[in-house]
Amino acid sequence: IIGRDDDKKALAKLVRKGASRVVWVWGTAGVGKSSLARMLYEDPDVVRRFDCRAWVTVPHPLESAQEFGRLLVEQLGVDGEKRCLVVVDDVSSHEEWELISRCLPANGPTGSRVVVTTRRDDVARQCAGDVRENVYELKPLEDEEARKLFCQKVRSKLPTLFHFF
Repeated sequence: IIGRDDDKKALAKLVRKGASRVVWVWGTAGVGKSSLARMLYEDPDVVRRFDCRAWVTVPHPLESAQEFGRLLVEQLGVDGEKRCLVVVDDVSSHEEWELISRCLPANGPTGSRVVVTTRRDDVARQCAGDVRENVYELKPLEDEEARKLFCQKVRSKLPTLFHFF
């Protein structure tokens, strides 16, 4: 993973020791919020800390809390006694979060965590309320790291591109 090691460590620390069970990751479109959340979600050290995990990308428009709840239950089941890591990817408004948060157990087991990604800093800060230290801003890569990532992506696509010629 190019240029995101420090971000991954910082996010993992928030998930492990944060003051809240919800951690918000925000940044502009295409900056890598979902990729960062996926790195954390698949990290063996993080996986070990939880009994179950779920990744739910928010459908747009999100029609109801029941719609999100159904997506969540498909992955987690109904046992509310497990320590779970839930990633909620792409929350776009405070209203969406209100629907989603209804589906999350209010008094879940100690240690359960929710990581939420959003493009909007106002949504992250408003929804985080008083626990602003659990809002993580993902900034764009530095120029050199961005070039490395671009070159890596191009190299990985070259065999496919040559297939068409």
